[in-house]
Amino acid sequence: MGRVLHAVWVLVVCLVSVGCPASGKADTAFESAVELVDDGALHEAKDAFDQIRKKWPKTRAAQRAAEEIEWIDALLTADARAPRSFARDSVYLVARAAEQYQMQKGYYPASLASLVPRYIDADARDPWGRPVLYQRTANGYQVICYGEDGIPGGSGDAADLFVENGALVSP
Repeated sequence: MGRVLHAVWVLVVCLVSVGCPASGKADTAFESAVELVDDGALHEAKDAFDQIRKKWPKTRAAQRAAEEIEWIDALLTADARAPRSFARDSVYLVARAAEQYQMQKGYYPASLASLVPRYIDADARDPWGRPVLYQRTANGYQVICYGEDGIPGGSGDAADLFVENGALVSP
């Protein structure tokens, strides 16, 4: 946290200092904003890069700041999607294991426990810590994750994920 405060302090000094060439101030501010990124303070870094773009728009640092803002936005967007992607991966992991089981034994497993430890290391869990559900059906199997809220139905991160016989049935 000390590095973050130092980087913010340097950024403030650069923004208000006089008598220093714009490109020098912009470069110093850019370096401080990069320190924020290095410390994981992405929202603060994005704000700092935005200030650089506004205060010194014609500098190379402003161009680089615009590129960093795009990168941070992409990273924050990916981070927001991560739980849903992890849930989808967990459901597919169990589905692939069930398919492998069926190929070797000629029938689908009766329960998720039948897949451990040969086909999967442990009971699969969703990113919210709940077990991924497996059930054998008359025509094969279903693997289910009830989304972030753990309740059937929902939308967004709370939307259910169903894989039936190897195919994703719901987004």
